[in-house]
Amino acid sequence: LLMEILPTLKNLGLVVVDEVKIVLDEPGNKKVHLYRFNLEMDEARLAKVAEGEERLQETIARIIARDACDDEMGILVISAGLTWKEVELLRTVRNHFIQIRQYYNAATIDEVLSRHPEVAFAMVRYFAHKFSPEPPMAHEARMTVVADAEKEVFRRLNTVKSLTEDEILRGLFNVMQAAVRTNYFSVPRRPVISIKVLCGRIDTMPSPRPMA
Repeated sequence: LLMEILPTLKNLGLVVVDEVKIVLDEPGNKKVHLYRFNLEMDEARLAKVAEGEERLQETIARIIARDACDDEMGILVISAGLTWKEVELLRTVRNHFIQIRQYYNAATIDEVLSRHPEVAFAMVRYFAHKFSPEPPMAHEARMTVVADAEKEVFRRLNTVKSLTEDEILRGLFNVMQAAVRTNYFSVPRRPVISIKVLCGRIDTMPSPRPMA
């Protein structure tokens, strides 16, 4: 079992040091196999895992059910405090960005986001303020909240020292800024997240720009 789930746990930022298999006897001469994984982490990571225990459990369940992807961006569930669905949102934005800047690949973008969980968190909050129907608010009030969330993203971006990482993160956020519609908050949940963007609002969109 360890070899099967080890890549998933690694993508979530968990280091497994060993596996313990426990066999339990059940009525009717049945046996149940219980697997326990011992993890190695520092106190800071342990605190984050404990705080996000339910998020982590749901993420693993969603990965097994194939509702969520299993890649290195999964580490944001712990490091950024995001839900599995919020990480899926970032994957959707990443995939949009890759179509615009094709010399970046998914692995590179995942690595950059994993190094800047505070930026990832701020971008997801911006998206939520922009499109979430809850709480209901007047247009002017929403625009004020969105503007404040945008300022917070830029404040976080201004701490990024690498020019390449800064370009990638700002490009991802630019896709969010250009978004005008999404099914992310639809009820019931849609199997695939879709985002409609106005290409004219994307700074690095090559010409000719559809819907400019």
